[in-house]
Amino acid sequence: MFLLPHSVGGTTLLRKLGTGGVAESYLGTQEGGRQVVVRRLLPFVLRDPAGVDRRWLFGRILPAATVGFPIGALGFRLLGQRTGALEAAFGAFVVVVALHRLAVGLGVLRARQAGHSAPASIALLVVAGVVHGLVGTGGPLVVLALSNQGLDKRAFRQTLSAVWLGLSVLLLSSFAVQGALGRESLTLGLVMLPGLPLGLLVGQAIHRRLDADRFRRAVDGLLVVAGAILVVRTLWR
Repeated sequence: MFLLPHSVGGTTLLRKLGTGGVAESYLGTQEGGRQVVVRRLLPFVLRDPAGVDRRWLFGRILPAATVGFPIGALGFRLLGQRTGALEAAFGAFVVVVALHRLAVGLGVLRARQAGHSAPASIALLVVAGVVHGLVGTGGPLVVLALSNQGLDKRAFRQTLSAVWLGLSVLLLSSFAVQGALGRESLTLGLVMLPGLPLGLLVGQAIHRRLDADRFRRAVDGLLVVAGAILVVRTLWR
């Protein structure tokens, strides 16, 4: 929190316009009287907000996912709990793609190209929004879209952390509006909450010890696990 007016890198922030998602917006002026809108990540979002790639977060990920999310939310409203086959198919897709990436990273297979094109990445992000609105598991597609874009591991992790918060706020708001948040889901959330600090500490420790190549392989390995959990969870319902 700071007092206004406040100068940041040649821009003077005059007044706060509002807060939405993972950022707050300010009206500012630059040299010559030019007015600009400045977005500032909320301080509780990340321990290291400077590591966020704002071009990807605000320019591609959140806009694309926001386009897809209402479509998925509408699908959830229409289908209700009848999404098992879609979840299983999505999980299997994630497993296949992540295994292929692991095989390429380990030199077992040859890569045809270095990464996704910008249109392909944006398409993946839109689909991620649809999947997140439908079944709440669009995260793996966001990881796939971002993983071959040349971000270092710090920017990759911090940008995704901001994305998860933004998408989670959208998802919980959607479920609340549709009346899908009951006592059972809220109780389960509270039961799982104490595990978050432990996971954070373990993740921080592992992150510091991995170089870039091992970090990419770890990401792909976690994607395989996440996809497999989706498939198994659907089959065991």
